[in-house]
Amino acid sequence: MFVHLLASFVRHWTSTDPVDEWLDQMPSTLDAGLECLLIGLEQCYGAQLVARTLGLMTLAELGLTDAELDDVLSMDDAVFEALPTTAKPSVR
Repeated sequence: MFVHLLASFVRHWTSTDPVDEWLDQMPSTLDAGLECLLIGLEQCYGAQLVARTLGLMTLAELGLTDAELDDVLSMDDAVFEALPTTAKPSVR
């Protein structure tokens, strides 16, 4: 798992990037890597959506389909209000 996580960080490197800079940002443990991943998801999608999505995935005993997850999240007022106005559907 840690190697896969490191590979996802390395994938963003380019040949012109200074190696020392990237190595300083590279997580040294699995916990640090997961924290970086979650922070990145929160910055991209919002903390409310990430927290609710991960919570639902954890609570679902047999898992959720994409459609089921979309349905449950769309009915969550806190998630809906946290969405940017451009992402809000006209009909709920």
